[in-house]
Amino acid sequence: KMMKKIELYAFDNKTKSINAHIPEKIKIFIETNLSKEIEYFQKKYSFKINLMPNQHFLVPEYKIELLNKSKKPIKIIENINKIKLTKAFETKSTSKSTKKTDKKVKTKSLSKKSKTARTLWTRRKAS
Repeated sequence: KMMKKIELYAFDNKTKSINAHIPEKIKIFIETNLSKEIEYFQKKYSFKINLMPNQHFLVPEYKIELLNKSKKPIKIIENINKIKLTKAFETKSTSKSTKKTDKKVKTKSLSKKSKTARTLWTRRKAS
């Protein structure tokens, strides 16, 4: 999938070089199994594909940089999951007023959930 994405994005604008920041496992897999396809693609379309391993990326994460002749970035495509902090890890410097507003918001959302679903359309019988 990563190679297909790289190939699709490569035809954007005037791309001459592609830097793909991917997890180490994917880089090893691509180098061992898809090296001939990479060489063919590079020769046929005159692109340079650089696979760069990143230790901090997990398997579905990637970052693709499309560069022009002078190595200036044209476009950067990334799929990186940001870790969301839970309330347990947030600082406890919240004031009492914000806690009260949180309770109000929760009660409003509960009342919205209790509404019944509306029928948007019905099927008519053919006559």
